[in-house]
Amino acid sequence: MGRDSARRAGADRAVGIRDASANVHAALAACAAARGERAAAEQLLIRGLQAAGDPGLPASRLEITIALATLGASPDTATAYAEAARSLIEQIVRAVGDDELASRFRSSALAELQSSAPAPTYTTAGSRHTTS
Repeated sequence: MGRDSARRAGADRAVGIRDASANVHAALAACAAARGERAAAEQLLIRGLQAAGDPGLPASRLEITIALATLGASPDTATAYAEAARSLIEQIVRAVGDDELASRFRSSALAELQSSAPAPTYTTAGSRHTTS
């Protein structure tokens, strides 16, 4: 195995470890949320997001970001994570390269987000409004 191959193998292992760590944190967060431990679940999800890295592992980051939007400690936090998830969806769409597949992914991902997370909100003259 040459140096380049060894370097790629090491990088692949590192990505695999980060992905596994993100997935384990998401699973533990789901357990904590099921027990009603929302703060613990949120912290586990944040650690999972950190493990996924930025900009690496967009699919893991999307899954965790949608979970954070769903769990949102406050409406503002939930909305911020929902907006971050929408941004990740568009990032993934741009990387797909096949228009039909990208369109199907966008539709499915946005439907998942919409069913899981709150609609975006905005404030005018002291009143809070929800968009659909």
